[in-house]
Amino acid sequence: MRNAFLIAAIAMFIAAGVLLGWNHLRGEPLPEGLIVDAREHQFGTTQPVEVRHDYILTNGLPYPVEFLGIVKSCGCTKAALDKKSLKPREQARLSCTFNLAGRAGDFATSLNVLYRKTGGTDKDTRGVICAAFATVDPIVRLSTEVLRFEAGKPSTQTIDVNIRDGHSRITAVSVAQKAFSVSVNSDRKRITVKFDPSLWASANGTPALTIRTDCPNETNIRVALLVLSRPVVETTGE
Repeated sequence: MRNAFLIAAIAMFIAAGVLLGWNHLRGEPLPEGLIVDAREHQFGTTQPVEVRHDYILTNGLPYPVEFLGIVKSCGCTKAALDKKSLKPREQARLSCTFNLAGRAGDFATSLNVLYRKTGGTDKDTRGVICAAFATVDPIVRLSTEVLRFEAGKPSTQTIDVNIRDGHSRITAVSVAQKAFSVSVNSDRKRITVKFDPSLWASANGTPALTIRTDCPNETNIRVALLVLSRPVVETTGE
């Protein structure tokens, strides 16, 4: 039943897009505002590399507009418009590059394209939002991205590393907090982290273990090291 509703919703969305394009070709009025061919783009499952997508913007207003800038929600994004202004019904291309290096799991980001009537004032400023989504499947997989330690209790934990390209390897591991010491086993597939509470000094932020590899786009991977004042509760998946 849920799939049926989803298919119906998608069909309605596609039909609306086709109708909009047909009206545009016939010279009929467009909805007022800056129109995006598709506000959301799904990259699907991808490795942590640079991915690219172009959004097409159409001026649906009866007067020319000028672009003021692009507000990005992520520093991983590069974006550029191929025009500075648009006449009514004119189109511009918003070319975007998203750098997914060092990321894993679900990724989402957005861009807000700011514009106004040509020659207008700040109060005339409007925006249109574009979004991009991906599921990042890293080549370097860790058994965990967070290690939890109990304050006042010495302990040792391990991280298993699976590098799936068959030739890349761990080149170095490091941690800035002196309460932690790290080592890598002989086959470079397991990292051991030891916590010495006598050397622990609470600092701003969360200490992190940095794993360096020679795998392209995954050269620096961070693992958070949490020191908790309450006992660590072990959890198991179902």
